[in-house]
Amino acid sequence: MKSAFIHEFRRQLPAMLLLTVIVSAVCCISAATSKLISGADLPCNSQITASVGSISGLCALAPILQLSYRMNKRGADLWLSLPIRREKFLLVRMLEGLLLVVVPFTVSYWLSFLIVVLRDNAFWLPAYPLFYLSALPPALGLLAYNSFFYSRANNAADGIVFMALWNVFPTLVYLFVLQFSPQMNLPGLLEGMYFMPEYLLSYTSIFFDNMACGEANTNFFSLQGSWQAIVFFVAASLATGAALFATARRARAEDADQLSETMFGYKLLLPAILAILICFAGGSVSVTIVFAVLGLAATVFSRRTFRLRPRDYGILAGAVVLGLVFAAVAINLREGGEAASAAQMLSVVSPFVA
Repeated sequence: MKSAFIHEFRRQLPAMLLLTVIVSAVCCISAATSKLISGADLPCNSQITASVGSISGLCALAPILQLSYRMNKRGADLWLSLPIRREKFLLVRMLEGLLLVVVPFTVSYWLSFLIVVLRDNAFWLPAYPLFYLSALPPALGLLAYNSFFYSRANNAADGIVFMALWNVFPTLVYLFVLQFSPQMNLPGLLEGMYFMPEYLLSYTSIFFDNMACGEANTNFFSLQGSWQAIVFFVAASLATGAALFATARRARAEDADQLSETMFGYKLLLPAILAILICFAGGSVSVTIVFAVLGLAATVFSRRTFRLRPRDYGILAGAVVLGLVFAAVAINLREGGEAASAAQMLSVVSPFVA
């Protein structure tokens, strides 16, 4: 395992250096050109929150660089035939991926911190090392989360789509459930952000940004959404990290560069997201048609052909009908309550069957 780690480190060193240079340049330019104000009556910009974008981007890029060997026929034949257990080889790859996140983030963060220190400011400087240490566990969890869903695909394009969709799918599910609440309002809708994997990083940066700016609120759990974000993120990152290693032996070279037939991919995401979006449309004919066409286009992309199976059309039609039913029920619960009649519920579906 040690020799495999050294070999992989040498192989990834050019990419690591390139990412370090790019991320450091962006962060340093931001720290040097942004207006730093830390007065009581003026907005504060400690540059702590600016680092969240770099961490999130690195946690999305690292799985692509480290796990794409499974998605190339020649690469899969080579790497999966090495005389090393697949769990150990995956561990080596994930450790290298963690370095691809930590090294560029560390260098860029402390360089931008040095620029902030050299400029005129009145920040509470201990907040910077505290944020750095607090950001590493969420970064590790986000890397595990993205790596699991990226590795469910059999080709790189599908992997990127899976990773992107699973970063918003939990929020969509929460907003979908909220549709059935009579107390649905804007604050409730904004709570959907708590179920985005990146939110804990953003939350942590906001807390330490407030601390650096000298704001009185120094209780980490006092900001809105802290417990929801922590519980969801810890559960999701631990579950996906464990599943990533538990399924390491199931990777097969013959699956490389094939259609991604997995329940964590299009099979679940396309009909579920289509039904949720149509529910959000609230029975609007034009919006429902737009979403249905987009669902058809997404199915064509997932199948890589315009010749769809009857099953594909059936799944799309079922998702549309299910979304309309959900919309009718949601409108009934929000506007009519339990005493609303069936005619009110059917009014949502009737334009599509007239």
